[in-house]
Amino acid sequence: MIYNLFGSIDKDDSLVLDFDDLYKMMQSILGTPGLPTKLLRAFREAGTYIFLGFQFDKWYAQLLLKLLSDGGRVENCISVNEPLPDQDTNSFVVNQFKIEFQRNQYDFFGELHQRCAENQLLRNINEDSMCPAAIEIRKRVAIGEIDNALDLLRQAAINKDWINEVIQTQARFNKLEENKGLTDSRDYRIGLAQILDVILELSKKVCS
Repeated sequence: MIYNLFGSIDKDDSLVLDFDDLYKMMQSILGTPGLPTKLLRAFREAGTYIFLGFQFDKWYAQLLLKLLSDGGRVENCISVNEPLPDQDTNSFVVNQFKIEFQRNQYDFFGELHQRCAENQLLRNINEDSMCPAAIEIRKRVAIGEIDNALDLLRQAAINKDWINEVIQTQARFNKLEENKGLTDSRDYRIGLAQILDVILELSKKVCS
């Protein structure tokens, strides 16, 4: 048996020529029922999507974008990331899905944290298991004030046996920020996430 996966030239309507055709072909091949109706309705009713940490040069991310934007009901797609390094892929994503890359022009996470706090959407920190200093360090991390969090951590670590860990973490963060403009945005986010994880782990030692 010979199966023309991307259509037959004898039948124009069967040809897979662009991304929309590819998406429809994948739907027909997989035969999946799609997202739950309730979740799909929420996506359809949303006027703006905000993507955090997405790698839009991945084919599965692009398929997800197509799923969300199918029907043309999405007014805005905003990505709090730098544009993709590959110009062709970046142009495709921007033109196909109308994504606006914010280029980290504002403190998105700080504003998000503030608005969630105003609407009482933040998860309560168990203050019984943490001292005020540790809670403050974690709050600084949550709103993106990494330098302030490291300053507080270093003050708490004076004359402690884990002071060197704090100094090394500060050095890693300084190096990461110094090379930010020369580093791929995905590598930068991974490096930052690793540093934040270390800071949060070290904050547990503050109360001991």
